[in-house]
Amino acid sequence: MKKQILGLLVFFISVSAFGQKKEGDAQTRLDRMNEKMKKELNLTDKQYEKVSAINADFVNAREANKDSESPEARKEAMKSYHAEMEKVLTAEQMEKFETQIKERRKKGGHGPKNRMDK
Repeated sequence: MKKQILGLLVFFISVSAFGQKKEGDAQTRLDRMNEKMKKELNLTDKQYEKVSAINADFVNAREANKDSESPEARKEAMKSYHAEMEKVLTAEQMEKFETQIKERRKKGGHGPKNRMDK
């Protein structure tokens, strides 16, 4: 009986340890996203600073509201994010950015495939 209880205790501790988020995960993903955008969109240093700030604001807002945000609010947040990116990117960069978003959706990434197409 003690072995069974001990086994269950170890199991639950293991599950809860793996289920916890690490502190640096969100920041690491954000840094990786910024670097990828800099490389793929050929951002200037000035653009990189602005895009990094836009991405940070967007990610932080999404994290803060992820449990309470309605689909309509998420759609509006995405439209706002898109509009902010249009202010920073050139027409060519924006076209490439939109293409990347559509390709990610086709591969099964983030949400409905027609989210920004409406």
